Amino acid sequence: IIPSEHPENQVTTAGFDEVSIDGQGPVGLELVKTDDDVATIEYLNVEHEDHFVVDQSVEGNRLTITVTNTGPQNGINVQFDPEDYKNVIRVYIPDITYQKFDVNAYEMVIQMEDFRAPVQATGERGGIYLKDASISQGTYDIDVQNGPVSIEAATIASNMNVHVKNGPITLLFQEQPRN
Repeated sequence: IIPSEHPENQVTTAGFDEVSIDGQGPVGLELVKTDDDVATIEYLNVEHEDHFVVDQSVEGNRLTITVTNTGPQNGINVQFDPEDYKNVIRVYIPDITYQKFDVNAYEMVIQMEDFRAPVQATGERGGIYLKDASISQGTYDIDVQNGPVSIEAATIASNMNVHVKNGPITLLFQEQPRN
């Protein structure tokens, strides 16, 4: 799906400064910053695309994006390879400073950039990958019950609290963290 061809997959950014992502997989979810003033969604090589419902709404100052799998709940192969994405729903989110950014996912692999906001991310039976050139603002509270957490950046200058009950934690950075 090319976002510009599907205006129903777009939400204007006017009037919100909080983001809430809720998801039920199995599927990969990639959260990407965009210079556009709309949030858009595209499916990247998703098997059984018709099994996934992605809803967006703005209430008050909060953009809420909900991903639901209406099909079988058995595992699928998720791949974030730029040359060959598999079973990934990409959400473009305007690159502005947010007051709050919440992610709550079940059976989802989340890959996200730094949205320069206080981030509360929880996951069960999936993983969270925070990847950006610089992770510079906000506090990250990441809690994963079963799955990996990976944080990768050239520099990390944010406070992070990471808890993983069952899975690896990987930190990759090119400079010494400043916190």
